[in-house]
Amino acid sequence: MQGFTPDKDSKTTNFGCKLMRVYRCPKCGREVELPEGDYYCKVCGPSAVMVKALIDEELELERLFRLQNDLIEHKFPKDHIALHEYLISCAGDIYREMTRKTPYYYYINEKWSTLAGYCGRFGGLRKGDYEELAMLMREPYYKPKRDVYMKNLERLKDETRKARIDEKRKRVMVAALDMIEGLVRWFESLDPYKYPKAEFDALTDAIANYFPEQFYE
Repeated sequence: MQGFTPDKDSKTTNFGCKLMRVYRCPKCGREVELPEGDYYCKVCGPSAVMVKALIDEELELERLFRLQNDLIEHKFPKDHIALHEYLISCAGDIYREMTRKTPYYYYINEKWSTLAGYCGRFGGLRKGDYEELAMLMREPYYKPKRDVYMKNLERLKDETRKARIDEKRKRVMVAALDMIEGLVRWFESLDPYKYPKAEFDALTDAIANYFPEQFYE
C-alpha cells in the first residue's frame, strides 16, 4: 500500500526519541508501539491498516493514584517523629495532585514551598530533629518496614515511568517520587545539612516546565 509501511517490533527496534503511539490492527487486534506514522499489520497484510489505540489518560492517572495510595501513602515508619513524615507527605501530595485531570498549581506550589523551606538554599534540619529519627531507627521494626516502603516506592516509580500519560506530567510525578527517596536517604544520613539538592532541583525544574506561566521560585 503506497505511503504505508509494515509495523515493526518495538522491542527490537531503536526509534530514538521519536513520539511513540500505540497502534492496533482492526483485524487481529494486535497492538504495537511505534513512532507516529502510517502502518499496516505485518501479520494480516497491507489491507489491514493499523489504527491508533485510544488510551484514556484519566483512567491511567486514576490507576496511579490508587497504586500510590496502596503502596506508600502514609506508610513510612513514623513512630516518634512528625516532621520527617510531613516532608515525605509534601512530595507525595505533589504526586497525588498530578494524578488529577487538571492539577491545581497553587496546591502544588504550597507543597513545593514547604520542601524549599528545608531543602533550599536556607534550609536544613536541626540536630534535634535527628534525635527523634535516631530513636526510631533503633526500633527493631524500622528496617523491615523501611525496606518494604522503599521497594514499593521503586515499584511505583517503574509503573509511573511506563504509564501512557503526558510526558511533562510524568516528569513531575517521577521527580516527586525521586524526592521522597532523597528525603529518606537524607534522614538516614543523620546529617542535618546533607539535604537532597539534586532531587529538589529536578522537582523544581519539572514543576516549572509543567506550569511555565505560573511557577516562580
